[in-house]
Amino acid sequence: MYHRSYGYTPLAKGLNWPQVTAHHRLLEGRFAPQIPPMPCCQLLPLCFRTWITGSASTNSLSVNDATWVLLDAASYAQTSPTKVRRHYDALIASRAWCIVDAADGYVLLERRGEDAGDCLRELSHAFYDFARTDTPQPQVQVDAEFGGQVRLLATT
Repeated sequence: MYHRSYGYTPLAKGLNWPQVTAHHRLLEGRFAPQIPPMPCCQLLPLCFRTWITGSASTNSLSVNDATWVLLDAASYAQTSPTKVRRHYDALIASRAWCIVDAADGYVLLERRGEDAGDCLRELSHAFYDFARTDTPQPQVQVDAEFGGQVRLLATT
């Protein structure tokens, strides 16, 4: 009975089928083809927030011996965005990972080693496309300041 009321499979009465969007199509059309075929691939956690290839075998955000990591900051998952961001920051700070591609909330990382000269470690402008709108018209005018560092003028 619990699963019928609160589950995530098609048997659950409150299930909302996910809609495939242009964002999701980027995974198949742009990011997945850049990753060479490997014997192991792992989706972590639910809803492919993180896709790790290599010999990673735990159900956590550990990359172990992985060669590639694909993070999806734009899709729903049951991992805190803060945790995903801390994990990403740690990978980049290790200087062993390079950004291969980033767009619409996806970040594709490859382990190249600390001495990789042509290594990109800053997110591109295109990464933030998932957070933008085509019609940036605010619905609510606001004027709030947070600690003298951030000022919110409007929201939708």
